[in-house]
Parts: sequence; structure tokens; C-alpha cells
Amino acid sequence: MLDFLPQEPDEPELTADEIEAATISKPMSATMSVTEAARVLGISRTTAYEAVRDGSLRSIRLRRRIVIPRAWVIDVLNGRTWPESKS
Repeated sequence: MLDFLPQEPDEPELTADEIEAATISKPMSATMSVTEAARVLGISRTTAYEAVRDGSLRSIRLRRRIVIPRAWVIDVLNGRTWPESKS
């Protein structure tokens, strides 16, 4: 053994309940806000809203709220689909 290397402290053992609590995360929403989609796509919030308006950013309007399908954004980022303007 190399005595000059620092020894890592022993990590405390976790109980099964602690491990389960650490690995359970809240479910991911099926939609995201326009602001979140803009951040993910690397565009400005203004550009994102313009893209919603011209139809190149797929969106769902729920009363006054606009949401973007997360699956569509993932498909765009993976190159499976490409936004097209409706105008």
C-alpha cells in the first residue's frame, strides 16, 4: 500500500430507505414553458414567442398559457424533426 497517498474517509452506509429516497425523483412534465424551451433550444425568449406565433415552434395554448411539448423539443434536438414555419 502506498502510505503517502491520502486515505479516503469511510463513507457511512445508507439504509435501503435512504437509497430509495435518493433515487426517486419527481416525474418529468410532458410540457415545458416557452421560456424553458427557449433556454433548451439556445434561443431568446422573444425569438421563442415569435416562433410560437409563426408556427415554427410547436405549442399548445391552454387559455392564456402556452406550453411546448417536451417530446417535440427532444425530437428537434435529436434531429428527428425540424421546425417549419407555417407562413
